[in-house]
Amino acid sequence: MQFKIMFGQDLDSLRKIYFKDFKETFKNESFEIGDMIIKQDSGKSYFEIDIVPQTKKVYAIKQTFKYEDGWGYKNNSILNIIKVGKKGTSRTFSGMEPNPFISYTCSVGDTIVIPIYWDSHIIANKFSSGNNQEYNIWGKIDLQTKIWKQEERQLDWDITNNVDELKVIDLFSSYSIHRGLREETVSHSIRFEAINPGKFTLQIGDTKLPIIIFSKGKSIRKYVTQVRGHQWEDNVTSTALPYDHTKEIKYAILRVGDKIDVTYNTYIQEIKNPSKSNLKLEINKQN
Repeated sequence: MQFKIMFGQDLDSLRKIYFKDFKETFKNESFEIGDMIIKQDSGKSYFEIDIVPQTKKVYAIKQTFKYEDGWGYKNNSILNIIKVGKKGTSRTFSGMEPNPFISYTCSVGDTIVIPIYWDSHIIANKFSSGNNQEYNIWGKIDLQTKIWKQEERQLDWDITNNVDELKVIDLFSSYSIHRGLREETVSHSIRFEAINPGKFTLQIGDTKLPIIIFSKGKSIRKYVTQVRGHQWEDNVTSTALPYDHTKEIKYAILRVGDKIDVTYNTYIQEIKNPSKSNLKLEINKQN
């Protein structure tokens, strides 16, 4: 369902419009509209809508922004992606949030908090549900990127894992070639599987990531993952980012069985003269 906003509408009337259209779109789901919040740092307003998915399904809420001619950025968009798996389905995290392109973002019974913006530049909102959503509506980032397994690059990491809640299951590196084709950005990452509940800060060298791990069947409350599309003079790029409000969330919220990717070392090197990496890796935690 899609509706357009008339400039000048007050927030109270918008709340009623959102409620009506949201109710029609998600009439077979359990949901409620939360309090309207004003972000003081940016001056933007947004609603928070709570929805509790009852079935395995894909949901999407799209908002489109339009700016005046000459501004440069035109028709920017925000897509809230909610991929619901069966209760207990494992998810794959990229840092603090599940990656919406390769993983379920939540499970049946979780409370999903959806931020809906109100801004004078918003021209349309679209509520929809179903298994065929427009995940590639923003185009793609034109980067030459390769991901290598450590054994393919013959990197023999010496790993010491002192964290009982996480098991190391993979190591991988990405190599993004720069425009001049002389340098590349290298990122080394490690993938864990959550095997025991706990609350701690994961530490790998200088990298620190606060984590909470719940039991496998635990229902949780979380914010959705958003994909933001930036269009600059007809060139569209994609960014998979958590909503800004997650800056207030102090921990990556996992369940036993979830996997999480942590990038612990990033640097620039000459393609023809690669840097030597420290092959000793110690993984610790702070309670």
